[in-house]
Amino acid sequence: SLLNYTSQFLMVQHQLRGVLTILDDCSFKVSQFDMLQGSDNVSWWGASGETFENLTRGFLISDHKLNQTYKNDSFTVNLLKNVTWDQIKVLSVWDLPTASD
Repeated sequence: SLLNYTSQFLMVQHQLRGVLTILDDCSFKVSQFDMLQGSDNVSWWGASGETFENLTRGFLISDHKLNQTYKNDSFTVNLLKNVTWDQIKVLSVWDLPTASD
């Protein structure tokens, strides 16, 4: 079970930092979250692996948009109804139009 699993975000771009904790089958908590604002299309993204190819073939996992600057924020994110943790091998913050994390 992934319940209470905790991981830190690895910063790639946009000064992204924070801690993710899985709360249950359909949500996770984000705490100590820092991120510089990107485009209006930045979303929570799931993928089957870590490669760029896997990430570009990934999928939206939540309707929670990340279209602002965050500084030490905490919030809960709900998965979309058709998404399960079994589908997500990599969880990312993703900007679909520019295909970047």
